[in-house]
Amino acid sequence: ITDTFYSSQETLMTKSCETVIRHMRQELISDFARIDKMLNSLSKAQSSYSESMARTLGRLEKVAEALEKNIENADAFHAQSLRDLNAAQRETVRAEEVQKEAYQEYIRFMYESIQRFSQIWEKYTEEFQRCADEISRMTPVRASREEKERLAKISSLLHDLQNQQIAANHAAVSSADLMEQKALLNETISRLDELTDLVQKPFFFLGHRKNREEE
Repeated sequence: ITDTFYSSQETLMTKSCETVIRHMRQELISDFARIDKMLNSLSKAQSSYSESMARTLGRLEKVAEALEKNIENADAFHAQSLRDLNAAQRETVRAEEVQKEAYQEYIRFMYESIQRFSQIWEKYTEEFQRCADEISRMTPVRASREEKERLAKISSLLHDLQNQQIAANHAAVSSADLMEQKALLNETISRLDELTDLVQKPFFFLGHRKNREEE
């Protein structure tokens, strides 16, 4: 009886242990399967994430390269624009200086020409008067129309130049140069007015006219 009891107990315990071990094994296998499936899913997710990050990083690198290139092009464009602007400003200043010098030289030339003409006119006035007295009995009285028209054109040109000089008071021309040019223009115009008055006076036959008026 004792042996049978122990044997039956041993058999029962063995079966119980085997049953427990079988259930535990099935549970472990199931757990391992779920863990393996989870690991596979995580691996796939990690791989997909890595690929997505790689594509994103690649796009970001391309965008960064394009942005850097655009910045370099913009910097180069701005630098070239500044160089062109500086060159244009220098050329403008140089052209203004050349124009100012040419204008001053023209005014000096006009002034010197009028001065020489005035000297010649004054020098030969007496000779003109003498010749007029000699031929007053043979020719009618005529004014020097060509000289009047020429002096009128010169006077009009100088007046226009004076008005342009006053209107074109540019910052590149110093106030001292402006005053000098204005003074030279004023003196030239004044001298020209004097010459115009002299030309308009009939030197020829003046004495003959006086005699006729007295008569």
